Amino acid sequence: MIKSVIMAGGKGERFWPKSREKTPKQLLAITGEKTMIEQTADRISMFTDINNIFVITNQVQSDGIKQVLKKVPQNNIIAEPCGRNTAACIALAAAHIDDDESVMVVLPADHVIQDQKSFCSLIKDMSDFAKKEDALFTIGIKPSYPATGYGYIKTGSLYESNHSTNFSIVDGFTEKPDLDKAREFFESGLFLWNSGIFVWRKKVFIEAVKKYMPELYKAYMQISENINNKNVNSIIKKVYPKLSNISIDYGIMEKAEHVIVAQSTFDWDDVGAWDAIGNHFTPDANGNVVKGEAITIDTSNCIIDSSKLVAAIGIDNLIVVQTDDALLICPKSRAQDVKKIVKELQNKPEYKGFL
Repeated sequence: MIKSVIMAGGKGERFWPKSREKTPKQLLAITGEKTMIEQTADRISMFTDINNIFVITNQVQSDGIKQVLKKVPQNNIIAEPCGRNTAACIALAAAHIDDDESVMVVLPADHVIQDQKSFCSLIKDMSDFAKKEDALFTIGIKPSYPATGYGYIKTGSLYESNHSTNFSIVDGFTEKPDLDKAREFFESGLFLWNSGIFVWRKKVFIEAVKKYMPELYKAYMQISENINNKNVNSIIKKVYPKLSNISIDYGIMEKAEHVIVAQSTFDWDDVGAWDAIGNHFTPDANGNVVKGEAITIDTSNCIIDSSKLVAAIGIDNLIVVQTDDALLICPKSRAQDVKKIVKELQNKPEYKGFL
């Protein structure tokens, strides 16, 4: 039985001013008519019963997620008392899964995958393999360019299986590289982008937690043993803030002895910043992607997203995003720096209303 876990605690700071604390990227309809978390839930419901979908989020976003995911059991939408990164997030989800032999599919809430048939086929192969193999599985994306915004997985020898999916032993993980290193990875043909999507049996994952993150394992046991008790929430609130803020990659995946990567056969985009929007909409004759209303004169290669009319004259390669209370203008090349605006807002109490 597959239990799917959606990690939905991100802030999506690079999508300010549309993304705010209560409405982060996953609660926005950035690439379609539905919010990104709705698209994710629809995708995994093709191989997971709706009652077996779990969402880990935070206190601020919990109500918003419950509103858009009405079909998911409300008790399965779990709010962390504080953010402690992906290792703790996944362990908390595992504590709510009662069968140790269940296959867990763990994935972020805000990725875009159009070829859902290939995605589901790959997950099926991984799940079937995970049922009998005591390994931690992840998905690697074949790079299309030397990206510096993604982590990389180095592939080792092919791993034999009876599935159509190509499985390889993981030979190492590398965090986001500089451009020279990214080019080296890209040209070698040995590296895949790290998708942040995982598959394993719950038992195998918990054994890895016990071995590599003993403090997290201790907290997991305290929560798991009391999961059906009335005081479980107070236990979570007590133990969770004491946990280290460590990602699953650092805490377990980079240390584990038996990690297998499945090479993706589907399109994938984590839509990391405003400049990625251009990949999901058809531009006009001048290369502009416009969401909302705009009049453009001698304007090219811009991304314009606004609920109000925007008039643009003689501009090129800009991002223009307007909401009811804020306006963002920046070069497309600086899209990753939008998070710096959020940090500035956090440091200025008078701008608290814009967070």
